[in-house]
Amino acid sequence: MTLDRGRASVHAGVALALAFAGASLAPRGAPGLGTAFLAAAAVAAALATIPGGLPAFGRRWVGSFSKSPAGGVLRPATDYSPAPAFASRPAWVVSGLLLAVGAALWNGQNRFTLLGLFAWGASIASLLRGLSAPEEARRPNFALPSRAALLTLLALTLAGGALRFGAFSAVPPEPTSDHVEKALDAVRIADGARPVFCATNGGREPLQMYLLALLALLPGFGFGLSELTFLTALEGTLTIPLFFLAAHELARPRGRRAAQAAGLASAGLAAVSGWHLVLSRLGLRIVLLPAVTLLLLTFLLRAAREGRRRDFLAAGVVLGLGFYTYQSVRFLPFLVAAAALLAVRDTRPARDRLRRGLFALVLVAGACVVPLARYAAEYPREFWARARTRVLGDTDASDPSGALLRRVPDLLHGVQPALAALHVAGDRGWFQGAPGRPFLDPVTGSLFAAGVGLILAGALRRRDRAALLVPASVVLLLLPSAVAAAHPIENPSTTRASGALAPVILVAGSGLAWAVRTSRARGCKAASAAVAALLLIGPALSARAVLLEAWLPAYAAAAHPHREMAAEVAAFVHNGGRAGNVFVVGVPHGADDRAVAMEAGLAGRSPGLGPAERPLVKALGPAFGGVDERRKDFDPDGALLFLLSPRDEGGLDELLRLFPRANVLRVAAAGPDHGFLRVEAPAETPGGRAARVGLP
Repeated sequence: MTLDRGRASVHAGVALALAFAGASLAPRGAPGLGTAFLAAAAVAAALATIPGGLPAFGRRWVGSFSKSPAGGVLRPATDYSPAPAFASRPAWVVSGLLLAVGAALWNGQNRFTLLGLFAWGASIASLLRGLSAPEEARRPNFALPSRAALLTLLALTLAGGALRFGAFSAVPPEPTSDHVEKALDAVRIADGARPVFCATNGGREPLQMYLLALLALLPGFGFGLSELTFLTALEGTLTIPLFFLAAHELARPRGRRAAQAAGLASAGLAAVSGWHLVLSRLGLRIVLLPAVTLLLLTFLLRAAREGRRRDFLAAGVVLGLGFYTYQSVRFLPFLVAAAALLAVRDTRPARDRLRRGLFALVLVAGACVVPLARYAAEYPREFWARARTRVLGDTDASDPSGALLRRVPDLLHGVQPALAALHVAGDRGWFQGAPGRPFLDPVTGSLFAAGVGLILAGALRRRDRAALLVPASVVLLLLPSAVAAAHPIENPSTTRASGALAPVILVAGSGLAWAVRTSRARGCKAASAAVAALLLIGPALSARAVLLEAWLPAYAAAAHPHREMAAEVAAFVHNGGRAGNVFVVGVPHGADDRAVAMEAGLAGRSPGLGPAERPLVKALGPAFGGVDERRKDFDPDGALLFLLSPRDEGGLDELLRLFPRANVLRVAAAGPDHGFLRVEAPAETPGGRAARVGLP
């Protein structure tokens, strides 16, 4: 029994209409009703694809797949010969383990060494060599995408890049202290540091900072906000093909054409996704997490379905190296556990193959994480600092288990807002997106609901339980947001939950591909093209509203005008002033002097006087005495530039008493103080200024 195309398109329209109603109602004061509509849409989509009914309960799911319409064959693990030996080349495995020990020994004290890096890379390569299964090389891979599909993917990637580099380049308008911390780590790396883990500001994984240091080597690049956002925009653009790859793998049991359609649909949604655009423009390392998640899902899906050793090994490399990207990667081992539960294991050879593959994955991932594990063993407090403070708070760590038990109710309470972030209410902060907006726009949210039903129904119809890994990973990867029990204001979090973006788009891509396919009623390709265009234009328009109409004004209103202040510093230095003669006078919750220096091309300088450094005559003493390490180029008789908050009336009065000839200019700018004060004291005769104001 099959549905004709006309009825299929009607059923698809009903399911998507229910989903759109739910996605529209959920953030508008009716979360319960909206959720009910979304659930109904998922059920409707599932029923629309299984006209023959669900398989009988109790039937054993196996990993066999029939020949696809496109002619490709998915070979189940049970079709293969007995499981390969754990180590095809034991000597290589032993060498890899010994080299991993060397990598741990020679990459200590939070520093990569040349010998340690060699041992680390050689250990990973040796284990991959020794654990591979040579007989797998003779087995055919699935057919590559068609030329038309690859050209379409290229067009979608270029369009996504245009949005990230051009259309939305106005955000973020100002750097913040978070940007400064990352830039300073990159400056240290450029100056010769080789950290395994960047321990400042609660601790951060180092890969992004190494990439920024490499970018700064190119002509015309430095360490400012422009470079930070350039790097993340590039990474976000390059992630678009990974959405195609993962979605193609997810839909592969349905045949080549269906897999290509799902891949292109997911890539298109990723290109215009407001959530991914925010991460791509944020200038922080978070954008790497969706890329790592996509690669891991791709290899885990293949490993769970077919049991090939090389897919387990590739997943191990991705997982292990992923630990150097972003903190939420620490939740990805749960995906490996979920894949193991869903993997095909209906025969003894399949079970043996699964056990050996998982052990190989763990071994390779462990080799990849060896330097970081050495750091965690040496500096556990620094390594776990950010996770500990978010879960337990800033309390005494002498009894972490007791503190964790006391936090259990808060942890459970945090699950609901994390799950509701997709459709009801998202991140409330101004820094990482439009405050309060759901992570998904109504169209993508609708397609996601339909996609959940489609994947569940497909898993039953094709007995492809490995596909359930993708919707399950949505829940798993929202948990990093939920565990911020000590800081509930930070839940939901656009950034900590960013790993969930990958499976969400894959599921929504399945819904989009289904909508396009079922719109071809009576063979009308024009209708399907129109549906695809409409369903992509909606998220694109929503992304514009999120980034330019909501995020940009909220960000500009809350961030201090570091770039405008930096322009004054750059002009002062250009006109002959010394960088050491610039002072950013601090107030509580005021501008970050390091951000001002970074945007003025003086990354690494700290031209500030802290809020507690008062009176100013005393704070200026070290500079005039020649003992201020931050101002070795200070000229006591040269022009002085002071940048103040308009709130600092006492500081302004004191400066005018110290330097009565100073010129005061109020500069209007966006931000909480609506601008800043520029106070410039002109140069004086040698020795006259210090003697007159009583400075050393």
